Amino acid sequence: MRSRIAKALEKYERKRESDRISGAGDEELIKSLKPAPTPAPALGFDNRDEWPERKIQKEIAKALRAIGLTFWHTVNESGGRRNAIQGRQLKLSGLRAGVYDIIIADKAPNLPEARCVAIELKTAKGRESPAQKEWAKDVRACGWFTAVAFGYDNCMEIIEELGYGQK
Repeated sequence: MRSRIAKALEKYERKRESDRISGAGDEELIKSLKPAPTPAPALGFDNRDEWPERKIQKEIAKALRAIGLTFWHTVNESGGRRNAIQGRQLKLSGLRAGVYDIIIADKAPNLPEARCVAIELKTAKGRESPAQKEWAKDVRACGWFTAVAFGYDNCMEIIEELGYGQK
């Protein structure tokens, strides 16, 4: 006498073989194998006032490229922990705290006496560090124009006031 489990298993195997031949049940199998899409986290990117500094930086870089300006961002963030030897090597190589986020080499049409333009990006609640204030003071003494922009819109206002992107 066969057990109930053996009978159920035999029935399952017959059904499986029948479905394999007919293709029945494939859609359900495929759906079960695909993970459900996960919704993107709400990061406040719809409201520019809530953008993190990295997002502001990326969007400003896009705008400056579209205008056709020569600019760069000096990678001066810590980027993780460094040991004392790495930190000393970077300092000896010229790394300096406080360098502003965007340096524009093109002359500003509305401020031709400025040798270069440096803009520090901050979120709405951000503040300039003492090292950034010191760096700005030093480059202003060399004839640079410096500004601190609080958010994307404020940065674009500064760029427009300087005459960039105008014909």
